[in-house]
Amino acid sequence: MITLTDAARTRLLEMLKAEGHEGYAIRLRVRGRDNRNYVYDFRPVKHSDKGAGDEVVDADGLTIYLDPATAQRVQGATVGLSVEQMGRLVIDNPNTVWQDEAASAVADLIEDRINPSIAVHGGRVALVDYDEHIAYIDMQGGCQGCGLATVTLRQGIERLILDEVPTVKSIVDVTAHEQGENPFFRRGQEGGSPLIKE
Repeated sequence: MITLTDAARTRLLEMLKAEGHEGYAIRLRVRGRDNRNYVYDFRPVKHSDKGAGDEVVDADGLTIYLDPATAQRVQGATVGLSVEQMGRLVIDNPNTVWQDEAASAVADLIEDRINPSIAVHGGRVALVDYDEHIAYIDMQGGCQGCGLATVTLRQGIERLILDEVPTVKSIVDVTAHEQGENPFFRRGQEGGSPLIKE
């Protein structure tokens, strides 16, 4: 089960009131994951929208619904507010994001070595899934829609992951590049990678 700090409870109640949803419940859902954290979604729902398998958290007058998959992933978590992120809702979750050893190794490699290399170009990469020895990644920031995204992926990211984590057989880019701010993306484009030192 999850717990809420008083500050988080107050913030959620204020959000419901401000959006015209006073008296509604909150559905907390794990909607994905990246290298080291789950990605969450909070949304107001009517009390009648409770699902048959939902766990119900009563936080002193604020009702939170958790679907079974989310409930499993947030056991023991605490919802609070982050001072560093200007009062943003954050979840301190003790549960491991990646159960698979290879997936965990890929996530650590991305976070510790790949992201620092591409950060100078405003880019970031997240491991969003790992299945059947395939790592699914999402290229974000300056990498989303960049004309050299394929080069960075194939000559840098993929090469490093396959060398360092040999149980990975392939990398699949699931990025919606057409939605990026850089309009020059073309799959298979030639060029250099920020991960390859000349």
